[in-house]
Amino acid sequence: MVEQVQESIEVKDIKARQVINDLTKENIQLKSKVEYLATTFEKINNELKDILVEEAQSKEQDQLLTALGKCLGEMHGSDEGVERTGTGNRGNCATLTDLANFAMPFIAKYGLSFRMEPIEKGDSDYLRSVLGHSSGQWTSSTCKIRPDYKANTDPNQEYGKSLTYMKKYVFGAYFNLHTGSEK
Repeated sequence: MVEQVQESIEVKDIKARQVINDLTKENIQLKSKVEYLATTFEKINNELKDILVEEAQSKEQDQLLTALGKCLGEMHGSDEGVERTGTGNRGNCATLTDLANFAMPFIAKYGLSFRMEPIEKGDSDYLRSVLGHSSGQWTSSTCKIRPDYKANTDPNQEYGKSLTYMKKYVFGAYFNLHTGSEK
């Protein structure tokens, strides 16, 4: 998968370089060049996003989705049992640990697994999440981590805070868990 994405990126890079070479050979006004480049690079970027989305899951999904449906059905019969040990401006809220402690027995029972990892792409950091099934079927998602480096704190702390925050909400979203204060 990584090799296919790398090959696709290299192909798009070659196309982009060809476009730039063509523009320098032709005598197009500067404004037209900029507009043309912006449009072309936007198309290439969208094609790359499509490639990444296409590569974000196994070909088959039936066993994974069946197990996930059963897991969610059982889990949400008792999701009031999520402990909320965190604090927020609206009262107690669920932490990532609270959500995982509640959900992991259900996840394991149905042969599911879930993992998250920070990854780098270019100059940005992303959180990649993978939901797997014992059959080998899987699906994944990637979302950008956006630390607030403008705050007057240590950049590493801001990154860690953003990463933890993102993990909590991604985990909650995958398993439809309420992360805020008690309903």
